[in-house]
Amino acid sequence: MRVIPVIDVRGGEVVRAVRGDRASYRPILTPLADGSDTVAVAAGFRGLYPFADLYIADLDGIERGTPDLDTVRRVA
Repeated sequence: MRVIPVIDVRGGEVVRAVRGDRASYRPILTPLADGSDTVAVAAGFRGLYPFADLYIADLDGIERGTPDLDTVRRVA
């Protein structure tokens, strides 16, 4: 089985998605990282297991049509 972690990103931060109610999404609180910075959370996943892939749901790109390429580059 292949497991691909997924993070929802808005404004360079990982947010907690709740039932598609995007207006209520807030920065995530997780034991994977000290904050909600995308790179820190991605590194937290890598610390759990050497996942080959990470799916970044770029909410800025989905909502406004302008992808957050800077965040994707920082994670890559």
